[in-house]
Amino acid sequence: KYYNNSTEIINVLNLTPSYQRYLKAEENFLKKTIPNRTQILEIGAGHGRIIDALNNCKRKIIGIEITNLPFLKNKYKNDKNIQILRMDAHKLLFRNKSFDVCLIMYNTLGLMHNPLKVLEGCKRVTRKGGKIIISTYGMDENYTLRERIKCFTKIGHKIIKMQGLDLKINNGVASHYFRKNELKILFKSTNLKPVYYPLSKLGCVWIIKV
Repeated sequence: KYYNNSTEIINVLNLTPSYQRYLKAEENFLKKTIPNRTQILEIGAGHGRIIDALNNCKRKIIGIEITNLPFLKNKYKNDKNIQILRMDAHKLLFRNKSFDVCLIMYNTLGLMHNPLKVLEGCKRVTRKGGKIIISTYGMDENYTLRERIKCFTKIGHKIIKMQGLDLKINNGVASHYFRKNELKILFKSTNLKPVYYPLSKLGCVWIIKV
């Protein structure tokens, strides 16, 4: 789900091969990294891709979204381990230290109006010793820009404006690309110290121990 103005959910199977590799690598990484009996918050549940990858009847997962709630609630209505809530990521309504893991996957942070505020909220609701895991586009700027344009075009998005490495799409999406130095400043501003892991040529994750 895109958080700025679009309510469209993108079918992963319609994405280009580089995107499919990136997202599959995300899922595999999380399944290996997150232990069972973990309380998880996913920011931007979309159509439930990450929830489905992690749901093994042992992990407890709360996914937040601001649209597409009927689809998600119906999908997980009989699953006691999954809860779907309508909530703005900039205004997390959970108590302090509620979760073992907080997830922001598939460059969802790049779709937020105020990434700093979102990170501050994640830090607040994650327990001491827990993890914040963030997935962003990879650090090869030229390759990533080409693949984003190729994929957006394939799924029917019209790019109406390019500003540096940022793309504005005709359905209201404004997709921000984080350069490495920009992420360093963002993490430093929230007193977070991430460890970088490459997933594919298109994407990577940043793991932060709280």
